[in-house]
Amino acid sequence: MCHIHVGGLAVTGLFGQVKHVVLRGRITVLKHMSNLTSLLSFHRFELVLSDAEPVAVLVLKMKPESVPALRRVLELGGVRQEG
Repeated sequence: MCHIHVGGLAVTGLFGQVKHVVLRGRITVLKHMSNLTSLLSFHRFELVLSDAEPVAVLVLKMKPESVPALRRVLELGGVRQEG
């Protein structure tokens, strides 16, 4: 799960434990890939950070609400998007 906040986002595991907290100012590039077929639908985001390893987020839905919200928050912060 990905919880989007004004200052960044928190990525949690399957049982709600926080795996990563990423401040919006640390994200330099958002890479997006999606597979939207009848058998398997997902969106994969890779957040490239200025000072650490990239963080990958996998969203398992055809049209999740979080995709436009994530794009908008990062766009407001001036993050370059690829994909």
